Amino acid sequence: SRFRTKYNKGNMDAQIINRFESYTGWTWDPLETRIESNFLALDVFVQREGHCVVPKDHQEGEINLGAWVSRIRVSHRKDQLDSALIERFESYPGWTWNFK
Repeated sequence: SRFRTKYNKGNMDAQIINRFESYTGWTWDPLETRIESNFLALDVFVQREGHCVVPKDHQEGEINLGAWVSRIRVSHRKDQLDSALIERFESYPGWTWNFK
């Protein structure tokens, strides 16, 4: 995390940046990478099932998709999601914020 902080502040030597970026799976923003992986899993689920009503205990590969979707809905109820994320979820056919 120390290196990510330095990178985000623009205080890192280009050689060190290149070395980190040469590692398979390296990301400067692990949270964003995880969110994108979760969206890819949701895409797979929706394409296969034809809807986005993910059961709470559903696993999509290595991703606990049901729990993630449930946490997202709770965050929405608490008004903790930014508008871009809300729009992204609402772009899924049949998306609802009130699924139980």
